[in-house]
Amino acid sequence: MSEPVSMQVQASLLELALPLREQLAQIATRTAELQRELRDLREATQQISKVLRGLEGTKAPAKGAGSGGETRRARKREAVQTFVEGNRDAYQDGFTNQQLLADLNRNGERHSKDAVRLATKDMHERGLLRVDRKARGGGSVYKLVGNA
Repeated sequence: MSEPVSMQVQASLLELALPLREQLAQIATRTAELQRELRDLREATQQISKVLRGLEGTKAPAKGAGSGGETRRARKREAVQTFVEGNRDAYQDGFTNQQLLADLNRNGERHSKDAVRLATKDMHERGLLRVDRKARGGGSVYKLVGNA
């Protein structure tokens, strides 16, 4: 008596999967090698930089100085403003920072609560938004200036 068809199919599928499993193992091994090499290169870079700073008498750059933090914050504010103005109709009845953050995240734009808060504060200070009322919980409900 021969094997049932389902057993033959299962054996064939397992046979097909074997090269893929081998390839996956090779990729995992190569990834681990590259990660070790990257760690080694980073350590070497840090050691060389430390020696150069000692030889040249220069200090390590300060963490916040020149890192582009202000530029990054300005880009975030601009992105939030563009999003709000682009969705003017959706925000006709007003919005809270929480609603705006949720909409930004749904749209694939990742912003922190603080970044959204600072952006809406900036837009309010520049006269682009007005506080319409306080929402339950004490948050402000903003409206774009020009929306009744």
